[in-house]
Amino acid sequence: MAWNKDILAKPNEVTTVQNHPNDDQGKSFEDYPIWVVTNDDKVYLRAGKGKESK
Repeated sequence: MAWNKDILAKPNEVTTVQNHPNDDQGKSFEDYPIWVVTNDDKVYLRAGKGKESK
């Protein structure tokens, strides 16, 4: 997928994205924030709770 400038600008408008993963039954459990950073035409994700993240 090619990232255009409009799409790349969106993650830079926020500092944290809340991630609500689902368990095996499809139920949402504890949220795990992720940090999103863009550089040039690339998007990078990092777990907001380090090793505790899912």
